Amino acid sequence: MSQRVITALLLLLAVAGQASATRVMQQPEEAYELLLGQVSLPQRVGGSVIFKPCPDCQTVGLPVTAATRYFVSDQEVTLDALAEATNNLARTTNVAVFFDKASKFVNRLKIN
Repeated sequence: MSQRVITALLLLLAVAGQASATRVMQQPEEAYELLLGQVSLPQRVGGSVIFKPCPDCQTVGLPVTAATRYFVSDQEVTLDALAEATNNLARTTNVAVFFDKASKFVNRLKIN
């Protein structure tokens, strides 16, 4: 009986030891949160989202590709529909630009 208890305890320790192992999380994506008035949106695929992350920062240009996804109020839209929708929005509307850290290509652009 005690051998079964010891075996069970050893198994429990083995499982618990693996659960607490150190894991390195990688986040392949970064984002900027800006106002619509601070951003120059792309006019075509192959264009760029251009902005200054802060008043004293250098201008950043992140290219968009055919794989870039665009959202207005959580609804996915085309690049043309994005341009049309922004004509009717206030310059204080929030814009989030999500991009791949390695390639610097824009993965998605969200306007709320």
